[in-house]
Amino acid sequence: LTETAKAAGDFEGALGHAMRALDRKAAPRWALSSVLDLQTALGKWEALVVTLERKDTPSVIGVSDQPRLKAEACVRTAAKCLADHDPAAAVKWARKALTAEPLRADASAILARGFAADGKAKKAAQELEKAWTTNPHPSVLSAYLQLAPGEAALARAGRLERLVAGNTDHPE
Repeated sequence: LTETAKAAGDFEGALGHAMRALDRKAAPRWALSSVLDLQTALGKWEALVVTLERKDTPSVIGVSDQPRLKAEACVRTAAKCLADHDPAAAVKWARKALTAEPLRADASAILARGFAADGKAKKAAQELEKAWTTNPHPSVLSAYLQLAPGEAALARAGRLERLVAGNTDHPE
């Protein structure tokens, strides 16, 4: 039924069939693989995180890929939360992403944007400065610069000095 629904272009229906198969006591391996694929294709990031946390998921995707995929799903969920004006949820999801993969620059940037949107610019700056020490990345810099969009050039230079102080030798 899953394959028939996919062939007909009914991906929601295919996901429903695959989920029912996955909920069985002896869930077939194909069901988990289909659920992961369909949740990804449909952008169901929160549900994908739940599926990725199943104990049998590493048997389908591999132990080394699980944290990366979970972090990606969490980052996308956090970005959606920011777009939906829910900074607290964005912070929660960004933290989950960083737990799964601590060096995700995009997760650090979204975490900071969530704090900033929640009126915690100082906390946002601290998080970005911490991220810069381990993983200098343009997205960290961009998020850091966005914390004070209209600041004077001298003030901006001073803030940038604080940012790079944690990793002065890095080419970035």
